[in-house]
Amino acid sequence: MSFFKNIQLRSLFLRGGGLAMGVLTGLTLFMVPTNGRAEDLALTYKAYGSGQTTGHVATLEITNPGEEGRLVSLKPFLIPPTERYQGYVVPTSTHIEVRGGSKVILLLQGFCTDIRRPPVPEGQPMSHPGEWIEPSPPSPLDELKVTEDGPYRKADSRPKGATIPTVPGSTREFPIKININRYPEAAAPFLVEAITLIGETYDWLAANGRIETPFSGNPDKERESVVQQAFWIYTAALQDMPYSKEDFTGRLRKMHEGHSGDAPAAETPGDEQVVKQADDFWTIFNMVGTEAKVFRKSELPKN
Repeated sequence: MSFFKNIQLRSLFLRGGGLAMGVLTGLTLFMVPTNGRAEDLALTYKAYGSGQTTGHVATLEITNPGEEGRLVSLKPFLIPPTERYQGYVVPTSTHIEVRGGSKVILLLQGFCTDIRRPPVPEGQPMSHPGEWIEPSPPSPLDELKVTEDGPYRKADSRPKGATIPTVPGSTREFPIKININRYPEAAAPFLVEAITLIGETYDWLAANGRIETPFSGNPDKERESVVQQAFWIYTAALQDMPYSKEDFTGRLRKMHEGHSGDAPAAETPGDEQVVKQADDFWTIFNMVGTEAKVFRKSELPKN
């Protein structure tokens, strides 16, 4: 199934003072030149934030000061978090040509990895793209070395009814916790796999009429919101730092409060309505994550 098949990435090609607009289908992801030639390594990169948590999360500029064009391979990757700001996963692949003497500006579409950190502010430099992580598929569970001071640690006791991460694509409990901010390289394979499964599952459920939320009148907003929230439930569980329905309800309440100043009183939802909206949303978030097989409730049987 095509992931984010309805999203387009716009790119500007600047050359010799001329301006042309191109459109690439799908989400564009970062690459490192793959053939290792010195002239390819002369490509320069600059990345800066958009101020957004979901959707257009970053802008990447690739400049080719040489005369020959370069084909850039872009694969799924993780933008590591900084000390203050959240990380991002950009989850699909494409290819793009950077013509000689030109600059390509890519609007990277992705999802935040940590609900407890703010986004990189608009226009503020991000980590250098050379530090972005293009992961391999996740290693089998029995190959992960669990230690007391390394990236893979034994998970805390998970009470009945808790949301727990699973081995991606199964209902088998993932008995390890990973601090995704401290160990982004260890977390990257699981984050990319999880967001891919969540996105594909959402698309399938939506196509079969099983997604209905208060955002159903805006399909793009609904998709971004549900996929992001299900991903946050997963990333929080992976770190043994649960993200609960009460947490989400509080965020939804603040969102409504932030908009109520300009809205007529009749349009400002009361608390009972906010709680009802939160319940409806939370049911969908959990359905998507459970059917994607990236998390489950602890009382469910293992495979």
